[in-house]
Amino acid sequence: MLPKVNIQFDNGTIGAVSPSSDGVFGVLATAIETEQFKLGEVYTVKSMKDVAELEIIDTVENHRLYKFLSEFFKEGGSGNELWIMGMSKGQTLLDWFTPDEATGKIPAQKLLDQSKGRVKGLFTCYNGVVPATPVPYDWSAELLAMQSFATDYTASKYAPLFIITEWFDFNGDVIALPDLLTYPHNRVGVLIGDTEQRTIGTPSRGTAIGLLAGRLTKIQVHQNPGKVKDGPVSATKMYIVDTPPELFDVEGLNNKGYITFRTHVNKSGYYFTDDHLAVELKDDYHFLTRRRVIDKMYRIAYSELLEELLDEIPVTDEGKISPIYARTLEGKIEDAIAVAMTAKGELSFNPSNKDDKGVIVKVNTENDFLATSTVELVMRGRPHGYARLIDVLLGYQTKNTTDVNI
Repeated sequence: MLPKVNIQFDNGTIGAVSPSSDGVFGVLATAIETEQFKLGEVYTVKSMKDVAELEIIDTVENHRLYKFLSEFFKEGGSGNELWIMGMSKGQTLLDWFTPDEATGKIPAQKLLDQSKGRVKGLFTCYNGVVPATPVPYDWSAELLAMQSFATDYTASKYAPLFIITEWFDFNGDVIALPDLLTYPHNRVGVLIGDTEQRTIGTPSRGTAIGLLAGRLTKIQVHQNPGKVKDGPVSATKMYIVDTPPELFDVEGLNNKGYITFRTHVNKSGYYFTDDHLAVELKDDYHFLTRRRVIDKMYRIAYSELLEELLDEIPVTDEGKISPIYARTLEGKIEDAIAVAMTAKGELSFNPSNKDDKGVIVKVNTENDFLATSTVELVMRGRPHGYARLIDVLLGYQTKNTTDVNI
């Protein structure tokens, strides 16, 4: 067996900005070539100036890619690193995430491999042909392929990622939409809603997915893109099909696990509803905030543990790991996560407890280490809670007292 570090994601335990690489994303987009921009090749851009140098302009053929890039940088700001790869109009969305029959390689992997682990999230900007069906296409095969790809890539490359796609060609029928809360895809999210109308003016079959990527690139991993204190998105007009979000059944979309746009009474502008992923609510990683936080912990733990691979480890008379070594390793990982995450507010902790680092690591000192050569650890991080519902009982006070029954 090849010596390696093996980290498994535990699930079922919850039940319900400074510069960093956390917001480095990639986008796969249907496009056509220019002299400087070739399909199937990977590029990095940090501003619309870089986009212009690739000769990606707002033409009919490259409108969706240009729109993604302009909305990404308008929302996220220049300087944010974005990896892009153009895909042929002859390819389907499913093709992007399944092995090519000729080469056996998955097209999406090229972008991730070339980023060498820097890309933490992948977005799709599709503008190809929707399969002809007698009913609206459900994209189930595509979502499954994305989940499988993201899961396999995480396990094989130690580079966890999430994928956000769009419900391409949404016709406005919320009832006909699949319920994403019944799906098992805790690395895939789906967006509905656009800055352009579906059938009026220039027809839009996609979404403003660049806005979501732009918002996520500038916030920390524990922050929800719909956080009201962060303000509205940069776009001043939003539509779901041809209807502004305030006139559409956005609650119906939210209740089926889709990310979309909304308004708030007495607040101007548009906000994201939430950060759902396509999985049941009880999954620990249902929300993108939970996904991004645990993935960052994974990357830090892997980096620290890799240094221990094939190192000499002291053992007791019984062939078990030395408790002193175990405590040292636990402290090393806890400190690394505390510095990189807890100190930046990305994990929750009790400030009145000087020993609370927001993370606990425990090494198993009871297993027969000499027989197995396996260091067993459990690592738990404490996530933040999120105010998704605020209940208020409002009434009159008839007595001069500060006591209120809750």
